[in-house]
Amino acid sequence: MCCVRGVSILTALALRSAVPDLAAVVELVGTPAEETVGGKVIMSENGAFNGYALAIMSHLDSDNVPQSRILASNDIYVTFFGKTAHASTNPWDGVNAWNAAQLFAHAADMLRQHLTPDCQLHGIVINGGSAPNIVPDKVEIEYYLRSATISGLTSLWKKLETCAKGAAIATGCTYTAEQRYGTYADLFYPQSAVEVFIEIYQAFGYKYRIEEKPAGSSDVGNVDLVTPTLAPYVSATDHFISLHTTEFAAILRGERGMRTLIEGTRIQASFLLEVIRRPGLLDRINAEHKAYREIQKNCP
Repeated sequence: MCCVRGVSILTALALRSAVPDLAAVVELVGTPAEETVGGKVIMSENGAFNGYALAIMSHLDSDNVPQSRILASNDIYVTFFGKTAHASTNPWDGVNAWNAAQLFAHAADMLRQHLTPDCQLHGIVINGGSAPNIVPDKVEIEYYLRSATISGLTSLWKKLETCAKGAAIATGCTYTAEQRYGTYADLFYPQSAVEVFIEIYQAFGYKYRIEEKPAGSSDVGNVDLVTPTLAPYVSATDHFISLHTTEFAAILRGERGMRTLIEGTRIQASFLLEVIRRPGLLDRINAEHKAYREIQKNCP
């Protein structure tokens, strides 16, 4: 077993104390840099999670959720190259990279209406030129792309590159398109595991909700490429507060923060005990996971 992050340290300590003869090995694996280079992406590629039967980590939220539903995600960094000239005296001698960037951004926006609902695009201009009176000869744009599956993400990336190519041709520019960061994979949603989490919530009298559609991204999906990975949300607030805000951070202090740690540990430790002790549960989770990953592997 592999517990990752958050209440996982307390989960391991609780299991060691309460069940000293536990018929499984529970290991804690630290996984840094989710929000930057994606530590789990690098670790997964280098075999850090090979050989584990299951991985689990918890993420704080406003509600208890049995399995987070996330989107696969990566980036496209587009650079347009033109030719500089004075924007007033001889603009006809220039090739405007900013025009290409604008055309690319419009093409990406026009593409949205033809994308499936799970696909998302978010972009910014990194470098738009040096001065208004100089025709820009280099403009850089960065987009984050998301899709429910890696295969959908691959298709979306190719569509964005086509937009860049068309914008370059239309304006006389050249371009490069590259992916600068690792791809964050999607996360499978095993129904057999969800049912057990719901049983645990009900046994403790905890409120919960079922995630209806995927949103956001995390490198935890890359662990799921290697072994079945569960990522429940643990309720840390008594009403909705947006994640990654000072308000959410403040609520974790004091009594409410302590209750979050206790409840998260109960949920995660209870689930691991069920996996170890309930006949056939781990086999069912593995079978569902294998079937899903085989479908993804065979997608064009």
